[in-house]
This record gives sequence, structure tokens and C-alpha cells, in this order.
Amino acid sequence: MHFDKLDKIMRVFETTADQSVLPGIYMVARIDGRSFSRLTKEVCAFEAPYDERFRDMMVETVKHLMQCGFRVIYGYTQSDEISLLLHRDENSFNRKLRKYHSILAGEASAKFTSLLGMPAAFDCRICQLPDPERVVDYFRWRMADAHRNCLNSHCYWMLRKQGLNAAVAAKQLLGLSVEDKNELLFQNGINYNDLPTWQKRGIGFYWEVTPKEGCNPLTGQAVISKRQKIKVDYEIVGQYCFDRFLLDLINPQLFQRQQAILVDEQKAPYTCDQGNSRPARLVKIISGGQTGADRAGLDAALKVNIAIGGWCPAGRRAEDGVIPECYDLEETPSANYAVRTRHNVRDSDGTLIFNLGELDGGTKKTVEYAAKIGKPCLIVQLDNTKHPRPAAIKKWLQKHAICTLNVAGPRESKRPGIYRQSSALLGRLFRQCVIIQDEP
Repeated sequence: MHFDKLDKIMRVFETTADQSVLPGIYMVARIDGRSFSRLTKEVCAFEAPYDERFRDMMVETVKHLMQCGFRVIYGYTQSDEISLLLHRDENSFNRKLRKYHSILAGEASAKFTSLLGMPAAFDCRICQLPDPERVVDYFRWRMADAHRNCLNSHCYWMLRKQGLNAAVAAKQLLGLSVEDKNELLFQNGINYNDLPTWQKRGIGFYWEVTPKEGCNPLTGQAVISKRQKIKVDYEIVGQYCFDRFLLDLINPQLFQRQQAILVDEQKAPYTCDQGNSRPARLVKIISGGQTGADRAGLDAALKVNIAIGGWCPAGRRAEDGVIPECYDLEETPSANYAVRTRHNVRDSDGTLIFNLGELDGGTKKTVEYAAKIGKPCLIVQLDNTKHPRPAAIKKWLQKHAICTLNVAGPRESKRPGIYRQSSALLGRLFRQCVIIQDEP
């Protein structure tokens, strides 16, 4: 059989499973180390739970992948995994999945092997995401996983170093809450808040444009040119700040456009006519800065340019580490969560509680303290289909002439999904309320 004819026949079998990513879809390559638990703990004996030598090898591998021929606009690594956000218009190999899978896995394996000095392998898959919001969700997800891994790893290896075997250490941690694990570390001299940010949130990578002086060889004139270099971010900022950064990285006009839409959607200001009392104007949102409902209140306010504030524990303590500086909160003298809870209830005109499941822990104490000092408090039970809607919450705000609103509720680890659900409801609420700022 003639070669050309045979080649045409056989190509059908080779490419029968070819799939290409549709235009306009965002691609994130997820690249995972294969059997790295054994490689790092048994073969190479890296320090547990974290070893800066291993971290640096992963950093160099990500930098290599960002320069191996694809349009990568953001990289991220935590543990033994790497995520690469490709430009939406990336079109290498006509966006064929098998090419991305094989090349990126091969490049990562080759680079890490050269750094380690022995064979190491990675696999690769492509996450296809429809819009920038899902891209942000993807990296939130990986950072949440980094936080979980960090807390669990430090607890586990602390117990192992105390002499417990693997089975006993794992059993002792079984069923412990995030709060219990934090307390376990604290009782053994480890403050989770003081751990390096790169362990708790991972490491980010992006292209940084810098000016460089040069000389035009034809005219001899001094010129300024632009050079791109990879910025390695060991101090990834908190959730809302990171969202803004990533959206701006994907599309510099997108975040500003979203802000403008939110402002345009706002309707007439709400007021509360109570005789001779001044009209109510919702001008500030405060919270304790914890993950979950607290953070949802602050982020929703920032999105529509409402002033934020509130009290947080000493050291800006939260379950995911130190509360990011983009949240303008005052520290109490105590690291005890209960102190900042009382301060925020006291210094607000009313408290809006978001909850899922049973009302317990610090959330229950917030409700009890509000009742004790006679401050308005509304509970929104998000898993109850009859919970107050934005219009009902707005009426409650009007009724009590609330200008400074305290938003509170469980942390994300205790009630997974509380941040997302609270944010969605607050977004709708704030779009119904134009915030009238005093003229300067």
C-alpha cells in the first residue's frame, strides 16, 4: 500500500478521540505530581510537613511552564500541584486537549526531574471554565484546599513528631473541627496565624512589566523599553482582594465595568421617617473579618463602595491566617473572638446574622449579646426557604434606622457555602439601597 494512503487511513485511528476546547472558553491546566507522597517522604526524605527545598523546586517548575510556549497569564502552586491560567485567546495546536495534556505534563516532569536529580512525573488535565467568575472560583477552591492541607498537615506531623504512629495520629484528628485543630496546635506552641502565608494560601505567579533603559543603535538616543518578568508572590492576599486582582489580570476593564453596573442598578435611597428623627442611611458595614459570613459582609460592601470597618482579634486572627490588610479593621487588645464579637454588636445600630444549620457557637453568642444590650438583630436562616428576602431585610433596616450594620455568622469551615450564599443575598440587598455619602 502506498505510504500516503496508509498514512491517511492510520491517522483516523490516531486522532479519533481528538477534542478541542471551544473558542472563548477559559482553560486552567491542573498539573499534579504522581506518587509524590512516597517521593517526598520515603525516597527523598524532605522535611515534613513543609520543606523549602521542595517549595523552591515547584516554584522553578511553574516558572518554566509559564515560558514553554503557551500564553499563561497566571500560575499557582500549593503542595505538589500546579495550576496555570491560559489566556482566553490561547490557540496553540488549535486548542487540542491531548496536546496541552501531553506537553504540559512532559515539561513539568522534565523540569522537576532535572532539579531533583531523579525521575519525577506529573499528570495534567484541563479545566474548561465559561467565564471570569468561574476562573476566580477555581482559584478560590485551590486556595481553600491549601488552607485545609496546611492545617491538617501541621496537626498530623506535630503528633507524629511526638511519637505517635501514622494510624494513631490520623485517628486522633478524626472528627476534629477547624477550631479544635487550631487549638491543638496552639496548645503545642504553634500559632496557625504565624505560619508562612505560602503554606496557608499557596504561591502565585504573574507577569510583571518593568521599564528598562536602553540605547537606539541607529540614533544613539536613550530609550525606555518594557520587559516582562515573572513575579513570584509568596504573600497572596485575602479573598476579595485576590478576586479583584485576578479579574483585573484577566480583563483590566472587567472589574471596573462590574463596579459601574452595580452602581447603575441601584435604585432610590431608602429612608425611615420616624417623626423628628433623622432618616436612616446605611453608610457602613462592619464585621469581625472571619471567613464565611463576616467576610461576605465586607466583600459585598466593597463591591458597591460602602465603607467598611469593625473590630477583629489581636493579631488580626482568623481561621485562614491573618486577616488581609484590605479589610480596614481595628484590633482588640485580646485575641479572643468573643471580645471582638461584643465590640461589633455594641458599635453597630443592628446585627444581621446569616446562618446554616443549627444556631450555635459564636453565632449564638452574638444573638444572645445583642438581646442582652437591646440591639436589633435579624437572623437569616439560609437553609430555610422562607428566610427573609432582600425586601424584608430592607424593611428591617428602615424600621430600626440602621446606619452601621454588623454582619455576622459562622465561619466557612463550620458551614461550607455560607460565604457564597450570604454574598449573593447581600449583593441583591445592597443593589436595592443607594448609599448616600455625606458631601465633603
